[in-house]
Amino acid sequence: MGEDALAFLSKSLDLGSKYEVTEPVTDVEWEDVEEEAREDGNVLSFFVVVEEDDKGQKPLYVSPDWPSAEEFAKKSL
Repeated sequence: MGEDALAFLSKSLDLGSKYEVTEPVTDVEWEDVEEEAREDGNVLSFFVVVEEDDKGQKPLYVSPDWPSAEEFAKKSL
């Protein structure tokens, strides 16, 4: 993911308060995303925003929740 997408994901996961930093967090660990994606024990749920053009598909954003994925997609239009 690009830097803007990572910053958006960090904000949606509220990593700034989790790691007690004062600057925007753009370094997102997969474990942070995976932890938030857990449903009913070990079932994981992810939402991916994909851009498609005549050259194919390009993943832009992955999130453990629908609202942030939808908001990122709308922002990217």
